[in-house]
Amino acid sequence: MFSNISPVKKYAIVLIFLVAAVLGTLKVFHHVSLGGNDERTYAFYMNTVNNYGIGTVSSLSQAYYKVPDNQRPPTPLRVFFIFTGVLTCQISGTCGLQNLAMISFFSRIILILIAFFWLSKLFDPKIAFLSSVLLLISPAGLWSAERALQDSFFALLMVAAIIAYHYCWNGERPRMPLLFGMILVAGFLTKESMIFLYPCFFTSGIYYWRQNKTIPWRRILMPLISSPIIYLIIISILVGGLGAVIDHYVFFMKGMNKVEYVARFQLGPWYRPIIDWMLVSPVAFLLAVVGMVISVSSQKNTGGRNLMAIYLISGLLVFGTFSIQNLRYVLFLDVFICALAVIGALSLSEKMKNHRYQTAIFALILLLIASSDIIQFFKIFVVAKVYDPVTATIMTSLGFIR
Repeated sequence: MFSNISPVKKYAIVLIFLVAAVLGTLKVFHHVSLGGNDERTYAFYMNTVNNYGIGTVSSLSQAYYKVPDNQRPPTPLRVFFIFTGVLTCQISGTCGLQNLAMISFFSRIILILIAFFWLSKLFDPKIAFLSSVLLLISPAGLWSAERALQDSFFALLMVAAIIAYHYCWNGERPRMPLLFGMILVAGFLTKESMIFLYPCFFTSGIYYWRQNKTIPWRRILMPLISSPIIYLIIISILVGGLGAVIDHYVFFMKGMNKVEYVARFQLGPWYRPIIDWMLVSPVAFLLAVVGMVISVSSQKNTGGRNLMAIYLISGLLVFGTFSIQNLRYVLFLDVFICALAVIGALSLSEKMKNHRYQTAIFALILLLIASSDIIQFFKIFVVAKVYDPVTATIMTSLGFIR
């Protein structure tokens, strides 16, 4: 029946069934209590726009100035996520936190699937499949799929932008620069920190240039330059001018450090995202480090490994420069951690000379990663019911702080 299907498609079929089984089971049996501060804020923005139209974005922006410094919520200018929520309201006829949670749920599904197809171009299909399975059961990923927050949605846009950027370099698809630009605009309209992906693009661009010995300037620069300009035009129309947009973001950034919750739980050193990943996915992250430093025999897997390492390292360093730290902000790095963890398991297993032992060691390490991730998810997000995975709440849930 499957004899004429390519290995990638066979793995894709199995992955789709796994995604449906795992996330479907989670949706049915794990009832998350929605209604955290940011979730209520996004739901309020969504309901306001749904009831009174997109013109209310300007009113929401003006009302934002009246919020006390110590209570400042997310900005209402993250309009693409809000408008997507409004679209679900129009389709379903209901408009509440569950709409936003459903966006997160389907965003995670799409992220896993597009990551698999991209990884299958960079690695052997088996490696891409195993990486996607780890991505499916990642504690941070499972958490994000259940919350009424924009993190899962934004992570999808960031990974999609990285994939589109990859194809812009190799020139396989002529219309990819247009898609790349559209994804970037959507990303900017979802969260202002999309700009911090640009240093990662620059770093990976050096790697692409060394591989290709040429730079497709038009395909790369046009989307990168035009996207933030288009974003500013759109958001200026919605808010009431470029000056109003600039004033809003200045007000937003100045006030965040004064919010009591941010000051207590989200300020930290540049390496705090590394600590958070070590707490949430300790075995996967350690194996990802192994995957970066120990070589593998396959040349194709080595090339993919290098690209994954570049994005993981540059992402941690760039987003580590934030004064405010939260695992949610680097959720997109989950893809690269999972891929490198599989490569790490492969590199360790290849140290065994006997091929049968190699397979057994490889399977054993992957089982250890999967078991650890599942246990961590239950400890942190099911038993302890952590809403916001910052260092203090994660450590408390794991028993480090009482």
